[in-house]
Amino acid sequence: MIPYDDVEDAVRIANDSEYGMSGSVWSNDVGAGLDIARRIRTGTYNVNGFAMGFSAPLGGFKASGLGRELGPEGLAAYLELKQINLPFGFDVAAHAVDNGRIGSSDLAATRKGADIPDEHGPRA
Repeated sequence: MIPYDDVEDAVRIANDSEYGMSGSVWSNDVGAGLDIARRIRTGTYNVNGFAMGFSAPLGGFKASGLGRELGPEGLAAYLELKQINLPFGFDVAAHAVDNGRIGSSDLAATRKGADIPDEHGPRA
């Protein structure tokens, strides 16, 4: 435990570390706890407890960790995004059928939003 004078001092002390993996604040006023949580430089922060959301990104700030794990953000380092612009009216699903990427029986499902695999496999 580190003594502090007021909330401003506590936030200053918490942020004065070279690390920032996780932290928590305990308060009778959850709203005040949330306000403090927003000011603390950590990758994970809890108000009145400890929990870990496995669908959310996990990682620290400053010298705590490299990047993010879990959740969509954890996959981002492995993705290469690409934008392909096509003329208005081009039927991508029909093109995929014509080129053998999907079967004609899959065409209706594809037009309803199903994925069209490419040479790298289905999109995530």
